[in-house]
Amino acid sequence: AKIAPLRTGLPDTYAYYDVQTWRESFPTTLAQGPRVVKQNRGSQGEGIWICRLKNESLYRETAVLPGDTELVLMEAVDNHEERMTLDQFLAFAEQYLEGGEEAGGQLIDQAFMPRIVEGEIRVLFVGRQPIEIVHKKPRRGGLSATLKSGAGYTRYE
Repeated sequence: AKIAPLRTGLPDTYAYYDVQTWRESFPTTLAQGPRVVKQNRGSQGEGIWICRLKNESLYRETAVLPGDTELVLMEAVDNHEERMTLDQFLAFAEQYLEGGEEAGGQLIDQAFMPRIVEGEIRVLFVGRQPIEIVHKKPRRGGLSATLKSGAGYTRYE
């Protein structure tokens, strides 16, 4: 991804534009630790999945996870959980690649940042002038900082 090398980016952030690269790469990144997979279309956390292994002792045990590995998935839109195998999730997420790059088909794969429970800060600008700071904090027990998921917003002007 374009932001990976930036000071605010994460070096192990990847962008997928086709099914083959998605299917080849994601089982290796997930083998290293929990991940966040984001679609390019949608808003308010729709199509953003926090992906964890059901058996967390499997992290870093192998370079590539097998397709029958059990996952625990949380969608950021409303913090609901689903369970699938890795193969099922790979197939499910292919919908976000439909139409290819030209049509906005894309998946971002990045490391999960557990401090999200502390919230995130957004600074809103008009031109070069900051006009508002918003602290978006997930509701207790949640990981999503969207209004739809029940997150609390504190605004500072």
